[in-house]
Amino acid sequence: MYEDHEMVVENIKMWVQDSPNKLYFMRRPDKFAFISRPELYLLTPKTSDHMEIPAGDQWTIDVKQQFVNDYFRREPVVPPEMEGFLYLKADGRKSWKKYYFVLRPSGLYYAPKSKKPTTKDLTCLMNLHSNQVYTGVGWEKKYKSPSPWCISIKLTALQMKRSQFIKYICAEDEMTFKKWLVALRIAKNGADLLQNYEQACQIRRETLGSTTSMSAASSSTAISDPPHNLHQRTPSVASSIHLPAHLINNNPTRPLSVNVRNQSPATFSVASSSQAYEPVSSIIAEKIDVQYDEQPTGT
Repeated sequence: MYEDHEMVVENIKMWVQDSPNKLYFMRRPDKFAFISRPELYLLTPKTSDHMEIPAGDQWTIDVKQQFVNDYFRREPVVPPEMEGFLYLKADGRKSWKKYYFVLRPSGLYYAPKSKKPTTKDLTCLMNLHSNQVYTGVGWEKKYKSPSPWCISIKLTALQMKRSQFIKYICAEDEMTFKKWLVALRIAKNGADLLQNYEQACQIRRETLGSTTSMSAASSSTAISDPPHNLHQRTPSVASSIHLPAHLINNNPTRPLSVNVRNQSPATFSVASSSQAYEPVSSIIAEKIDVQYDEQPTGT
């Protein structure tokens, strides 16, 4: 998963010549899930060691927003200190073994021998400063993984699939996978993730606001004058409303009303009506209600 601040071209330039690698553009509704559900993704038993935790289980939107801001404004940003069992693929083989893993700001650690280790039992599997985090697709068939919820950590420039510098990890369930993936992304990118989210929200607001203004202006122009003669459609009416032919030819004297209640400002339905013509200003002021969700969908 590329982050919004990453330069895609710079990463592609690291690929070897004639590389079979591909880029896919797809919607990722879960890309910023840790912003909307910080109590689920950012809290661990050790979070209280670094910052104050809001009381209660049902956090309000304001509480969530304040917690996320406090979390990512720290110097340095400490990732969720995840701990638990994950499967690790053996180098050069399609066998997997369960180990106890620990995530720290300096990297991802595991205990090769002990089930629940002390600090001295931990071995660094990978640091996250020079490596990238990837998600696995189809590993159940390709690598015989215990579940489909897989993560890979490797250098972007590293293309050899059997290299000992590529580590394959597998979680037992989807929620565990999502929590570890978010934690690894924060360990790698830090406060850039919050900045990416804020910029995405700003772009979304500006885009939707611009679209709404243009649609309302176009609609106002299209229906500003009463339709005295429906046999002669002006270009603005024809292009903005697209009147069906049977409404024009079969009953040219019946007045039309533009129904915009509960519809997108850019989409209007034209219906026959016996009501008197209403000025466009009153129609727009009373009936157009624009609502949108500020949260962006990641790609």
